[in-house]
Amino acid sequence: MASLRSLVETALTNYLTDQSVGATVYSGLVSTDKDLPCVICQASAAEEDPIYSGNYRVECSVMVKDTAAAGSVFDAVAEAVRDALRIDNASLAAALEAQSTALTVFAASAPHRQEWSTEEDCWVENNLVELYCCPRERGS
Repeated sequence: MASLRSLVETALTNYLTDQSVGATVYSGLVSTDKDLPCVICQASAAEEDPIYSGNYRVECSVMVKDTAAAGSVFDAVAEAVRDALRIDNASLAAALEAQSTALTVFAASAPHRQEWSTEEDCWVENNLVELYCCPRERGS
C-alpha cells in the first residue's frame, strides 16, 4: 500500500485537477521541474489520533505559485484553488475520498489560514488544510 503522505497528496492533486483551477497541479514530492503557474499539494505532518487507531490528523499545504510579473494569472489561480477547497467540510471530505479506494477521509477542514510570500521571482499563496483520515481500503 502507498504511504499515507502519498495517498493524501494524490487525492488532493486529483481533486484539484478535476476542478480545472487554471494551472498544472503537482504532488508535493514530485521531483520534476514544475511549470508556472502551478499548484503543489503537500502533506506536511501527520499525528495518529487516537493513538494506535490507524486514524490520522494530516496537515496539508496547497501552494499556488506563479511568476511575479505583469500578466501573471496568480490571483485567478489562487482564487480558483480557494473556491475549490472552501466548500463545506463534509463535501470536501467526500470529494477527496472519492479520489482513492485506499484512503478513507472522515473529515476535512477547509483552509481557514492562508499565507503569502515570495520565492525568488515568484508569488506564493499557501492554503492550509487538515484531514482526518486513515490509509486503508474502505470496508476492510
